[in-house]
Amino acid sequence: MKRIWGFVFGGLVFASMGGFSLSACAHDDSTIFVQSVLAPQIVAPGTGCSYTNDPTQPAIDEGFLDIAVRPSYTAAFLLANQLVPRGDPAAPKTETSYVTIKGAIVQVTDAATGAAISPEFTSLASVVIPPAQGNTPGYSALPGITLIPEMTVANLGALFNSQRNLLVYAKFFGDTLGGQYVESDNFQFPVSVCNGCLISFSISDVSPLCSNLNCMGNSAAMAQTAQVPCNGEDFPIDCQACLGSPICNPTCILKDAGAPTATPTPTPTVDAGDEGG
Repeated sequence: MKRIWGFVFGGLVFASMGGFSLSACAHDDSTIFVQSVLAPQIVAPGTGCSYTNDPTQPAIDEGFLDIAVRPSYTAAFLLANQLVPRGDPAAPKTETSYVTIKGAIVQVTDAATGAAISPEFTSLASVVIPPAQGNTPGYSALPGITLIPEMTVANLGALFNSQRNLLVYAKFFGDTLGGQYVESDNFQFPVSVCNGCLISFSISDVSPLCSNLNCMGNSAAMAQTAQVPCNGEDFPIDCQACLGSPICNPTCILKDAGAPTATPTPTPTVDAGDEGG
């Protein structure tokens, strides 16, 4: 009888230890989560993005990538941490509820069919999210997360006068200062990819010497005042800010009757600006 109870007791201890081990490694989508995808600011060309940890700052529900301006798509995320503080300032007990984000696992799919566009990949990152304060999560902005790499854009094929709608899934992962692995839910974000759809031509951009849409009017003045999204994505871009692209600066077709024979003087190229980090 003693031997039987010995086996039973040992089995219970093993089961308890196994349960403890499983709970320590359990997946919990509620610990960290994506609060929003942050909207780029409209700035002068060459000015980078600047984000804060404020949960009320502007956000976007979908993204737009114009391959006439950029070859890949990256996004800025606002991440949240719901772990409560564990430290005790009155005792030698350190705070372990901070979360260090190490990256995101990304999958790009076709919005219509759900088929994968390219293999799943990891976009590396580094940011620390503070613990919650009462019922308010801790927040940290994380810019520069690659969602659609240049190679994936190449796999889409030619995009002329068309738009490709994609669904991107991003799952963020990291560790608490206490050594516990955590990851977010699989955040879904739609991105439309096009060729020239974000380029805008205002009345002052267009030269009356040309019969086609162009960006050769009042160029010198416009180049100094053009405003663009800080990441070169998501919002319209004045053609004066991307004159290096043929779509932004098409060749002038001179008007026929009474039109000057000389081609308008070309204007200097103005970069749309690299994405801020």
